[in-house]
Amino acid sequence: MTVMRWFRRNNKKLMAIFVVAIMIAFTLPSIMFQGSGRRDPGKDTVAFYRQPDGSETDISRKMLIDSELNLRILQGFGADAVTFADIFGAQQTGQEVRSSDIAIYLLLFPGSRYSQNIRSAFYQQAQRMGWLMDEEKADTVMRIIGAEPNKANIYYLLLAKEARQAGIQAAQSQIDQFLQNHGKYRQMGLPLPNSIASITQEFGISEKALKNALAEYLAILQYGRTITDSLALSEPELKKTIRDMVEWENITGTFVSFNARDFIDPNTDPSPEELDKHFQAYKTKKEGDFNDENPHGFGYMLSDRVQVEYLQLDLKLVKKQVDDQFAQLASKEQETKVEQYWSQNRERFRIQLPPAEGQDNQQPQYKDPEFGEIGIYTKAEQLLKNSLIQQEAQRLLELSKQQSQQASASQPADYANLAKQTESQPLPLAYGKTAYLSYQDAQNYQDFRSVYKIAKGQPQQDLLQILFSCEPLHKGFVTRIEEPPAALFEDIGPVLPDESALETGSAYLVRITAVDPARQPISLADDGRLGPAENLPPDAEPVLAETVKNDWKKLQGYLVAQKKAQAFAQQAKADWQAALTEANKALITDPNQTPDQGPIQETTLADVKRNLEYLQQYSQYQNSPNIFAALFRNTQMIRKAIDLFNTFPTDSPSLPLLDTPENFSCTVFKDLQATPPDVAEYLRRKPIVTQNLQQQNQQLLALTQFNPVNLEKRNGFREYVMDTSDKETEK
Repeated sequence: MTVMRWFRRNNKKLMAIFVVAIMIAFTLPSIMFQGSGRRDPGKDTVAFYRQPDGSETDISRKMLIDSELNLRILQGFGADAVTFADIFGAQQTGQEVRSSDIAIYLLLFPGSRYSQNIRSAFYQQAQRMGWLMDEEKADTVMRIIGAEPNKANIYYLLLAKEARQAGIQAAQSQIDQFLQNHGKYRQMGLPLPNSIASITQEFGISEKALKNALAEYLAILQYGRTITDSLALSEPELKKTIRDMVEWENITGTFVSFNARDFIDPNTDPSPEELDKHFQAYKTKKEGDFNDENPHGFGYMLSDRVQVEYLQLDLKLVKKQVDDQFAQLASKEQETKVEQYWSQNRERFRIQLPPAEGQDNQQPQYKDPEFGEIGIYTKAEQLLKNSLIQQEAQRLLELSKQQSQQASASQPADYANLAKQTESQPLPLAYGKTAYLSYQDAQNYQDFRSVYKIAKGQPQQDLLQILFSCEPLHKGFVTRIEEPPAALFEDIGPVLPDESALETGSAYLVRITAVDPARQPISLADDGRLGPAENLPPDAEPVLAETVKNDWKKLQGYLVAQKKAQAFAQQAKADWQAALTEANKALITDPNQTPDQGPIQETTLADVKRNLEYLQQYSQYQNSPNIFAALFRNTQMIRKAIDLFNTFPTDSPSLPLLDTPENFSCTVFKDLQATPPDVAEYLRRKPIVTQNLQQQNQQLLALTQFNPVNLEKRNGFREYVMDTSDKETEK
């Protein structure tokens, strides 16, 4: 019997021994030090938290160990799995998913096997709620998603304390419901212990201790719900929300926009001083980061970058080898192998049947076709060959990986030399090394954007996520993948493309050789492609100068557009068409007009809404900063139009003018109309809007309440720092 097999066979016994050992490790010193006059290390103060009256309470080492044990027991019993199933069950059935449950889960079980799914769900919820467009809310989302695993016992301790102080205890009915769900999910295939007895035996604890831990956990969940449920709504808030909702639906308007691009003077460039002033003003900003200080979204902050070395295997060569070897088999042997693959992978051939007449479409029916049916052999042969291509690519790259891992940590293996050793082989490897790539650069680098690391028993991991979640860049949502973040010079792979690119793409063994975390550029010559600022040569070209110059010119064009729009708004009050004709005539005769610039044309808010709907659909599949920026601009356009309609004086001597610096344009409305809700419409919408608004505000409150930073501040948590006098006392 191998050592690993022995460990697998005895893992439950080992876990029990481990937990008992922890308990003994704590209790034994207490016994040893009792009556000896020496201090019990279990009673050592390691931190403090604040009581409601302002006094501080010591947190002993024992308290943190007890919290850690409770979390281990809960996870061993499957409390994390049951909560996960409850959350996703609610999602799939259209029920309310509480942000408090998700946030508490991520604080207490950041290392759970289900945590990545929970993080993804929370991230998607944040995206739907629009939190990611607000820098402060987005930062809170990332703090919860990226909660530190080594602080879970602290968060448990603080949350349990808050629940107790709020007078919240788990009712017996809640415990019974949890146990009922536990049994139901186990029957559905969730890997959960068979009984309470099995877990008490495994951890060496009493049934009462298990139920106490479970009751405390359920009290924490109930505390989160109670806090968020207590949120009240005001009548003015409801009225404004319903008014904006109705007016969003019916607002109409025809408008023209005076865009900065139409008024840029190609013959005027900034002076060196003006160029540097503009660069200095926005070098600490991220591009597309709109706020009051940066309404145009300028930004020259450099994003995270990685430098990568790789060994590349051309899969076209692997495909040819697989095809040749398969062709050499006798027909009967070919058919046997294809049928064997089909038999072992029946689910890959499953087809969904169209619903029968009168059948509920919510319960789809499936069919597993037989091997002899038309098209099955051809499909099975193709899938078999794809599988063989994958296996051969993985085998070859694993060999190189093993060679690489034989090198010492102080002197990593030479990838170029490993590639050279394969030159004479039928399937050689090519060596490559990138510049410092940003995430966007990496998406366009060969086919890095469509390759995945495949690990047995784990979901596929996108290579770009792995690269930009490595240890030196460890932050927020992208860092919490199921496997630990990759270290520098760690061999990553094999990574392969998805099945559609197996015949034409490449497979890789990859390692990160260096990183350059997000930072501000030190000069106009620093675009990050050479890595850290110290890598920049003294005579480097000012590669950012052209970008900064164009932004400066766009800003000057915007200032001109503002003046043109203000003049037009006054002239068009009397005669819209005459003012529009005159504005276009002036634009055409402008000596700075370029051939690609067309006339100023009328547009409608209906066009803006259609574009917004398209962007919302597209954002579900493509989470890029550009998409979010476009969503922000279009949403702001409609919101500002609604506010303008409700605040614009009817006796104004000019037409309504909307300043949209995020679009580098000013908009003048020919007509801007919206119909506020009447009393009947307000009362009709009030119940559902009250419910939705309350849920939204509850979600937002949960976001704030369970921000790890806020949790620590709210409880006055601080770690104990031993000073010199304490050390002398110990002696």
